Amino acid sequence: MSEAKQPQTLQTDNIAGLLFDLDGTLLDTHDIILSSMRYVINDISGQNLGDEVLMRGVGTPLFDQMLFFAQGDSEKARELTEAYREHNKAVHDQQIKSFPDTISALKRFSALNLPMGIVTSKRHALAKRGLDMTGLSPYFSVLIGSDDTDLHKPNPAPVLYGCDLLKLDPTQVLYIGDSPFDIKAGSGAGCQTIAALWGMFSEDELRAQNPTYTCAHLSDLADVLECQDD
Repeated sequence: MSEAKQPQTLQTDNIAGLLFDLDGTLLDTHDIILSSMRYVINDISGQNLGDEVLMRGVGTPLFDQMLFFAQGDSEKARELTEAYREHNKAVHDQQIKSFPDTISALKRFSALNLPMGIVTSKRHALAKRGLDMTGLSPYFSVLIGSDDTDLHKPNPAPVLYGCDLLKLDPTQVLYIGDSPFDIKAGSGAGCQTIAALWGMFSEDELRAQNPTYTCAHLSDLADVLECQDD
């Protein structure tokens, strides 16, 4: 288990379900996203931005990210969004993969009889495709994509919707994500939040949002929940 100092104490007594972000949390999509961003923003738009800037909005809806790069021009943002999706689709199936301990950790959560769901800023169909291709789909009874809700992370609405579909109060749910937007959305919904330190954002960026707990590996969370179940 991670030796990092925990920001708060995780209360596991009443935890009855888990909600996860997808990209950077369960699926290792960093290279897919970055290559698509470089292609659209640097190659097509000619902006020549650094990787840190390109990845700053990952975890929010794609159009919102492109609106930033298009400096508020909605038409340009739509063009960039479509170009991104075309490039992403071309490389997605060849490069999509889960993190090494994702499936083993999900098996452990399932053994604890914890229902699980996904709340992602990726569109539903593409998220489902990624889950199917990596063998993760059977573990989840709920999948919420960006086209399933009117409001999106960091707004808590999609996380609250996920709790509703799990038929659990937010106080009974852990929300696990690798971006500051995940932590803000989960906290706003009233869930305890787990900052995934193996994802796309730095530990400092995540701790700034005051997550309930941090984990260096998904298996760390399984360790904690199994101890509570003993």
